[in-house]
Amino acid sequence: MVWAFEKVKVSHPDLFKRIGEHIVGRRHLNNFTPQALSNILIAYAKAGVIHPNLFKKVGDHIFTLDHLNDFAPQALSNIVYAYDKAEVSHLNLSKKVASHIVALEHLNDFDSQALANIIWSYAKAEVSYPDLFKRAGDHIVTRQHLNDFTPQSLANIVWAFEKAELSHPELFNKVGDHVVASQHLNDFTPQALSNIVWAFTKAGVSHHLLFNEVADHIVMLDQLNDFNSQALANTIWSYTKAEVSHPCLFNKLANHIVSFGNINDFNSQALANTIWSYTKAEVSHHGLFNKVADHIVSLNHLNDFIPQNLANIVYAYAKAQEPHPNLFNKVADHIVSLDNLDGYKNKEY
Repeated sequence: MVWAFEKVKVSHPDLFKRIGEHIVGRRHLNNFTPQALSNILIAYAKAGVIHPNLFKKVGDHIFTLDHLNDFAPQALSNIVYAYDKAEVSHLNLSKKVASHIVALEHLNDFDSQALANIIWSYAKAEVSYPDLFKRAGDHIVTRQHLNDFTPQSLANIVWAFEKAELSHPELFNKVGDHVVASQHLNDFTPQALSNIVWAFTKAGVSHHLLFNEVADHIVMLDQLNDFNSQALANTIWSYTKAEVSHPCLFNKLANHIVSFGNINDFNSQALANTIWSYTKAEVSHHGLFNKVADHIVSLNHLNDFIPQNLANIVYAYAKAQEPHPNLFNKVADHIVSLDNLDGYKNKEY
């Protein structure tokens, strides 16, 4: 029943609460099929109905089962996705599902979306199971092609591997080659493109063709309004860190940022990374540097900036020969006002 309500997007929290309490109060869940358990969890998660006791009851039940052979791949995918989306942790269940998948003879019964959701869910929940990631990565690499993976799935997979700090160069190259071979990147959201180049950069996997393809695509866009501040900052940082030069991309992104009425959506880390990236890439953009400096000067305080951020900012302005006395005085006044400078390392003085 709850699955049906969620499916047609009819919200009725009291119903979900009543059914959840009833299930929790049952002596056992042996009469529930694996599919029913999966449907219940995904319904509560997608409906945004928080019921930790229900998730614990179902998780405990699944954990006590002798095996998970009766759970279809999609059901397993939905279960781990539901726990992550509901922000409910159940480490015993996570371990049991991961161990089951790793022990399977093959993963051919898992469709592309199920694989992507499983990997993404474990990474998002910060639950580390390297064997699961390796098994899934190895399987994806052996596939003839990746045409059945959606652009978002591909982005989620490489993001997940990097988020979990697990290396799999063959997988990254497989994904990179597939993206490059695509006729266009119109189906990739700005966040997906940003996550892809960020993941490749953080993983230390070089793929210049991929980076050039993504950059050329962004440059050709009519507007960049769908890129949020984090996507813009991460994209700029990724190209600089990966040492992929693309001045047209940097100019396009800088012009877009300068056109904003304000840049309040950029957090301190994004501001520092953006300015550092332009200086490191040796791309000059006076308007961008002025925009960021004026914004920082206008802030009530700089308490959100860690010492490394402030050091990188003043270094970047000096190195780029972008004098902005008000910015430097703002930073200086902030440092002078601190009770101590213990947070500053020697190289930041």
